[in-house]
Amino acid sequence: MLRPAGGPRPYWGFADKFAWLEAVENAPGSASWWRHDAGCGRSCSRADGSRLCAATLKHVAGILGNAADLDGTRIFLGLATLATKASRHRATVSAAVLHLEHAGLIEAQLRGGEMGVPRHFATLYWLARPGFGQMQAAVPGGAEVHDWFTRRAQ
Repeated sequence: MLRPAGGPRPYWGFADKFAWLEAVENAPGSASWWRHDAGCGRSCSRADGSRLCAATLKHVAGILGNAADLDGTRIFLGLATLATKASRHRATVSAAVLHLEHAGLIEAQLRGGEMGVPRHFATLYWLARPGFGQMQAAVPGGAEVHDWFTRRAQ
């Protein structure tokens, strides 16, 4: 297995395809995964300066998740193919993929055009397993601990 590409994000491993898709589908539009304060800066903006909405990000994430193998690996969709499947502009899809990488939902394992890799090769992505803190912050109530001894019935 190759080491994960990217910055200092913790490596949590591959995510199961269906669990990842369920988490993405059930995350509300206000979840931390879709917010633009995740370190993406202005990189996930359109040409006119507007930001991508949560629906666009969830749509692109769903297409990437459906293209993965069962264990969450081997997503070989190029940006042109992804744009065609999403019925969106290539620049929009490129910005969405970059945002998903910054949010820690996907990782690029091998980039087309890197040293020794031909430019026409598609980037190899895999679904990243977010940490417990990210899941708790993204899905309100999804990782809630209920203390039966301190809460009273009303």
